[in-house]
Amino acid sequence: MIGLATDRELPELSGGEQLLYRALCERKNCRILIWDNPDETWRECDEIIVRCTWDYSWRIIEFLKWIDKVEAAGIRLHNAPNILRWNSDKLYLRDLAARGVAIPPTVWIGREKLTRELLVKHVTGPCVIKPTVSAGAYNTLRVSPETIEEVLEKLAPVNREKGFMLQPFMPEVVEPGEYSLIFLRKEFSHAVLKTPAAGDFRVQPRYGGVQGAAQMNAETIGQARAILDAIPFTEEPLYARVDGVLRDGRFVLMELELIEPYLFWEFGDGAAAKFASVY
Repeated sequence: MIGLATDRELPELSGGEQLLYRALCERKNCRILIWDNPDETWRECDEIIVRCTWDYSWRIIEFLKWIDKVEAAGIRLHNAPNILRWNSDKLYLRDLAARGVAIPPTVWIGREKLTRELLVKHVTGPCVIKPTVSAGAYNTLRVSPETIEEVLEKLAPVNREKGFMLQPFMPEVVEPGEYSLIFLRKEFSHAVLKTPAAGDFRVQPRYGGVQGAAQMNAETIGQARAILDAIPFTEEPLYARVDGVLRDGRFVLMELELIEPYLFWEFGDGAAAKFASVY
């Protein structure tokens, strides 16, 4: 049996992920499961595909322990446990940059290291700061020299528990937007362009962001696939979402989503059915 893991707030998955569930049910024995169900119903599965476990980032210790339990039970997990653990902290971007992947210039800030002096030194223009363990733009803020005090007040308490990353603001996120390229077993499937609401920089729908199907040229697809080749593990990801912007024709990676990314099946022209047929 295949299990599609979700969280308690999304017991029937979310949006287009239902397309995947229905497509798999037509071909295989498949069920939706709550990853932290105290009855551990996930133990009834032979394989588990992580899908809408969108509470993992603020329950990271519990989630990592769950990965350990699934692995110890001999249940095949997608993506592989090593990949999930690595991808749970955005420090993975540092690893990829060391392997030649283009990312925005980044200042890494450890726990309890966020200070006024650090921000004054590095925030010389518009920047974005966010926790290295987070999802959905949670505690992600714009910061400029004029707003350092405000941002420090908001994020200093968070820094007691989490590290941060500070990057220059990438105007391409606003215009034309951020691209999400979906890969299934490293084969390109489909792409989406995400744009924020007017006056915002966050592309998530909860902040007014909108998405639409995008056509990508072979060069950009190749650059995104090369990022997957830089993953420092032998296991091949079953699914991946490569988020980035184009600057002078070069794909700049913003995030490599390998845990629970929304895969925009509804924009994939039968992508979920195709995936189910070859899974």
